[in-house]
Amino acid sequence: PRIPDSEVKRYTRLLQSVERKHIVSGCNGVIRLLQNGHVSACFILSSFNPQMFAKLIIQMARKHNPSVLVLAVPVFPIDCCRNSTFLAVTKLKENEQSEAVQALVNWMKDLSLRNGFITEQPKTDGSLKKPEKSLSKEKKSTANVPMTDEEVAKFYIFEPVDNDADKSQTRTRAALGTENFISLSVKDSNVVVSNDNDQQPNEPRTKKFKPFRSTYIPLTVNRVQGNPNRVEHKKKRRTQ
Repeated sequence: PRIPDSEVKRYTRLLQSVERKHIVSGCNGVIRLLQNGHVSACFILSSFNPQMFAKLIIQMARKHNPSVLVLAVPVFPIDCCRNSTFLAVTKLKENEQSEAVQALVNWMKDLSLRNGFITEQPKTDGSLKKPEKSLSKEKKSTANVPMTDEEVAKFYIFEPVDNDADKSQTRTRAALGTENFISLSVKDSNVVVSNDNDQQPNEPRTKKFKPFRSTYIPLTVNRVQGNPNRVEHKKKRRTQ
């Protein structure tokens, strides 16, 4: 949001009229105030590099204080910390703001609106809020109405109760003798079995378990006999 060249003189005159106690310069000091939301107006040099870092700072400032005004200027006035890259006007209470600060903020807001840097939020009338209240009352009234039996039944899953006649009926399952093969005949595959024989008992083991027996084969290591006639040659000491 760079100001036009035709507004540079007016910007310089308005900024010079602000008291020095309301002006903070320096990158670290201004960023700290922006994080806390204690800035009403901020100026940054248009030659700031990298520009992406400047955009991130502006986004951070608007996140903590949406009403902050930020403008990019070509140079700072000589009397207002010309060697710095950031310059901020501290945010004060409405009763404590001087006429110079109010004039600067109003000019920045008017310039930002004319150039499309910011958009003015439309004011909402009280008539628009009435339907919201009526809707909220309707929601509250519907929440207090008790649920019907059909609505309560949707939260549960009912299973049918088995009758005595169903329990007395026999169930069909594969016969014991036909479990080892597959038959395509309906008569051979389905046989009526009583409830007592519904579960097949485990047949006793006919073959006894034979433990594995084997002889232990110890491992032997053949030692290699060295040369008994070997003579170790000691290094001769060098004498001077």
